Amino acid sequence: MIILRATNENGLIVDLDVLENDAPIKLDISAIENATIGEVFGASSQTFSLPGTDRNNQFFGNLFNLGATPAVALQDSIPCQVLTDGQEVFTGKLYITDIITDQKGYTTYQVNVVNETIDFKFKLTDTLLSELDWSAYNHNYTYNNITASWVDNLFSGSIVYPHVDYGTPEGSSSLPSYTLGGGARDFDNINFPLQVSQFKPAIQVKAVLDEIFDSVDYKYTS
Repeated sequence: MIILRATNENGLIVDLDVLENDAPIKLDISAIENATIGEVFGASSQTFSLPGTDRNNQFFGNLFNLGATPAVALQDSIPCQVLTDGQEVFTGKLYITDIITDQKGYTTYQVNVVNETIDFKFKLTDTLLSELDWSAYNHNYTYNNITASWVDNLFSGSIVYPHVDYGTPEGSSSLPSYTLGGGARDFDNINFPLQVSQFKPAIQVKAVLDEIFDSVDYKYTS
């Protein structure tokens, strides 16, 4: 027996009534790394028909009644567990794809439950790193912050200004070079210290992952 255990935006948890609750759960064994659905062997998504029972209608906020205020809007997704014979198959997001009411007034909700891995992938499909909110890491571009980053004192080590030779602009005669020897323009010469403009910030991979997951309201453990 299949059970959809869903949570609406009001925090109400309900085991929804399902038509054909002995339908098989489809499996997908493709790899998300290869740009195809599914990260590991498991269910990717499944479509279910839910009858318009009192329990389902109350949970969805009587969406079939256009004059009602729904607890779950058509364009929203809600957390949902798919269980079969009491065992969880996968956890994902439930989307309402259609609401059908026949001539006798019987309502059926067509829903799609998408595995969280798949949902996560498609939420990020068209997102660039530059579009994420990096404002938490704003800081002044100064010697003090550059050197502080070397001892994990800039955002607790999330931002570091590494010693990297990025080269110098063509024709530049004032910037020191990344060479040793103590000669003119060697950066170990006290008269030719490296300039602020020769440093570029680097960000920890974990900080990037945190921003990626936060942007789509997901959490991870590692």
